[in-house]
Order: sequence, then structure tokens, then C-alpha cells
Amino acid sequence: MDAAITLERLIAIPSWRSPDNPDVEAGVSEYLTELIQRELPWLHASHQTVEGNRFNVFATDGAPVQLLFVSHLDTKPPGAEWTRRPTGERVGNRFYGRGAVDPKGGVAALLAALAAAGETRGVGVLLYCDEVYDCHGMRTFLAGVRDQVRPTFTVAMQPTKLRIWNGCRGVGEFRPIVRGKTGFAATPASGGRSALTAFVGGMRALVTFLESRTNPAFGRMTVNVAALRCGQSRGRHDGREVLGEDRNIIPDYAEGVIEVRTSPGVDL
Repeated sequence: MDAAITLERLIAIPSWRSPDNPDVEAGVSEYLTELIQRELPWLHASHQTVEGNRFNVFATDGAPVQLLFVSHLDTKPPGAEWTRRPTGERVGNRFYGRGAVDPKGGVAALLAALAAAGETRGVGVLLYCDEVYDCHGMRTFLAGVRDQVRPTFTVAMQPTKLRIWNGCRGVGEFRPIVRGKTGFAATPASGGRSALTAFVGGMRALVTFLESRTNPAFGRMTVNVAALRCGQSRGRHDGREVLGEDRNIIPDYAEGVIEVRTSPGVDL
């Protein structure tokens, strides 16, 4: 198996979320299923439906999995700063494309290495969907095989700084909602309580907690407020809070999307 050819074909199949590609990485999943069946016939590839036409590919050689290779298949969409063709472009001895390094380069290298090694015993390959968006692929895998697959060693094909790492930080997502009390902004002592001020106070406390727990191998934990909405609550519509933006009224509602990268031994 030629890893460069496999990578070029993987890159040619878009695997980012867009209006004209609602199934995201489904095309890549289908291609890899066919490739495994043809080039690595000792591996049996099965599908785990995640949502709609999106599915994980889980391949094993029939023996209890002792060594598990894992990689996601989806990518972020090309941004405005992208200057090369996202579905693949050669320039000299370089190849550009969305996912050329993360994750499709790792997947192509893994499958080529397995093909060169030949028949295995106790090896599994998990190629999962939806990592860069909502993590539904990994959640589906864990829920389905939690008691059946317990590898001794797991290798993630994740090219962080192009180095070999002996572990990884965990990740947690929170969607806190803080409710306060509206009041006239010019006279805050009249009883209004800002939901935004309380939200910011909570974030400061969280950052202080994370900074106090630095891991010697992974450094400090990090936190990211990915989204924040606040204002005066006007009730809910279609499952979403309707917010007013009156400049002189204290906001009584704040909600955010927060991601925390945790170190070993720390649970949030």
C-alpha cells in the first residue's frame, strides 16, 4: 500500500461540515472501509452508526484487542486564510490539503504500516467521526464497547508538534447557565444582580483552580470560553433563550460554552 496515494485520495474527499456536505466524513469512512477490506483482509471492519449517515469504522483481527490504534476522520473547514486547494494540491515535493497532517496523514501512514507488517493478532483500529465538532463518534464507541474492548496499549494518530507523546490531556465541555435579576443599571443597589458579572466571577475561580494544578508531563490545564450569550431574558423559543439588549437594564441571563483540557488525576 502506498501511503502517499492513500493520503491523496483521502484528501480528495471533503470531511468538514458544510451545507453541501451534511454527512461530513461519511465519504472518507466508506473509502477506508473498502480499503481495509481490500488491503488488510485479516481485519474485519464493522460500522457503528453515530447519526444519520455518519459512522465509526472499527476493525479487528478477531483476537481480543491488546493494541488499539485510534484516529478521527473529520476536519475543520478551510478558513478565509486558506491559500491552497483544500481537496489536495502538490507544490514541488510538498502536498497540501485539509487534513494532510491531522488526521489523514496519520491514517494513511498507519494503514500502510499495517499492510507492510502483515497479519496481526490482537490489533484493533478505530477510525471515528465527529471529533472536531461534538465528539459523538467517540461517545458512541465507548457506550457500545465499554465492556468488550479493553486494550493494554492505545496509540492515537494525532500529530501534536510532530512528536511522540506518552499520554494526553482529557477534555470536558460545560454549558453553564447563570441567572440573575434585572434592575436599572444606573442604580444597581436597588436589587439587580448581573448574571454576566457572576459568570465572569465563576470563570476567574475556574482559571485559578486550573492554574494551581500543573502536571509535570502535560503542563498547566487550559480553559476556553468558546461562546457567550447574555442579556435580559424574554423567555424561550424553539429551545433557546430569547434575550433583550436594553443598554440600561442589568442582564439577568448568561450562558456559555466552556472547554477545559484536564491533566491526569483531575476530575471536573
